[in-house]
Amino acid sequence: LIGGGHAFGKCHGACSDPPCGKGTDLESIGPNTFTSGFEGQWTRAPTTWTNEYFNNLFDFEWNLITGPGGQKQWTPSNADGTTPPEIMMLTSDLALARDSKYEPISKKFASDLEALEDQFKHAWYKLTTGDMGPASRCLGDDVPIAQPFQQPLPPAPTDLPDFVPIRAKIQDILDEDKEGNSAAFINLAYRCAYTFRQTDYKGGCNGARIRFSPEKDFPGNEGTSETVEQ
Repeated sequence: LIGGGHAFGKCHGACSDPPCGKGTDLESIGPNTFTSGFEGQWTRAPTTWTNEYFNNLFDFEWNLITGPGGQKQWTPSNADGTTPPEIMMLTSDLALARDSKYEPISKKFASDLEALEDQFKHAWYKLTTGDMGPASRCLGDDVPIAQPFQQPLPPAPTDLPDFVPIRAKIQDILDEDKEGNSAAFINLAYRCAYTFRQTDYKGGCNGARIRFSPEKDFPGNEGTSETVEQ
């Protein structure tokens, strides 16, 4: 997501005392835009999809400076002394080339644009739809098959079980009520409804998530996992 996202656009920190360009027609817009306070673009073609971002991580020496917006950022230099492109990096960017786990991944993306595209499309789809629930809630002809993060369920069975014996068993437990089971089951039913999220169909007893962290650890859900296991 970082590398794909930073293939485009730039940081905005045109001056150290915004609004930048005070008194001009371009105050706080265009070259005077100020958002994060960092200033500069990551690639030489910030409106074109490429893997240049990852190549830039390894193709230059990077030097810490204070940018025009007053923030610490990195500027490139060439070992042979030639003039480098007008690009920049953040410390978090350079971590992708210095960390032992991220470095081989970054080198892979620097040499293989198709690998970057494949991983980025999956990451972007998860980012933009991860809180929507099942794939059936996505619209359009380009919706892919259900992904693991959408926790797809198998088709509903055509023949449902006989729920009468199950209800009878629960009723027997409630009738005995030697250990306060009635109150426990009532609390479980309430908490199932209370923690269900209609936005993505998660929570509650959907998939028995109330049995596991983090839901079982919510103060109001104390004891519900034990009731489910009964």
